[in-house]
Amino acid sequence: MKGGISDNIMSVIGTDNGEAVPRRWYVLHTRMHGERRTVANLSRFGMESFLPLQVEVHQWSDRKKKVARLLLPMMVFVRLNQEEKAILQRFPDTFKFLKDRVHKDSLMVVPDDQMQRFIFMVTRADTEVSIEPPVFHRGDMVRICKGGLRGMRGIMVRCPDGSAKVVIRIAHLACASVVISEEWLENA
Repeated sequence: MKGGISDNIMSVIGTDNGEAVPRRWYVLHTRMHGERRTVANLSRFGMESFLPLQVEVHQWSDRKKKVARLLLPMMVFVRLNQEEKAILQRFPDTFKFLKDRVHKDSLMVVPDDQMQRFIFMVTRADTEVSIEPPVFHRGDMVRICKGGLRGMRGIMVRCPDGSAKVVIRIAHLACASVVISEEWLENA
């Protein structure tokens, strides 16, 4: 047990391994400092959850102390089937699901392989795990997730002034581009 996580999390069984009822990882938004309470409530329902904690050693002048640091404050990951999800959705004041940035009507779902790698990293890392917003680099294939161009795919280009452009090619004739906020982009 490292970082406050039980070893049974590592035995996640995905639908590809013959699971009868498919489960998906959802993200719950909690109240400030309510992450542990949410995990306890989910545990009472018998639901699998993951709270990304990393143990750090803090040193004061007279002592050292191990402290569990939240990597994603106000967020808890929960792995649910459709029936379990419906149960939690009956309590919207207690369990608030994050919405998908692209499809506003659907809930944010984290693919199993990404969650397995994230859980592995958090529970096994010997050094600090840091969480950063997605960074797009020149040449990355991106998709616009907001505004009138939502859904359009193109290539990310960085302008000399630091702004971002999304470029599309028109056969061998030309390229069309539009300046767009990076907050409106996601990996394609």
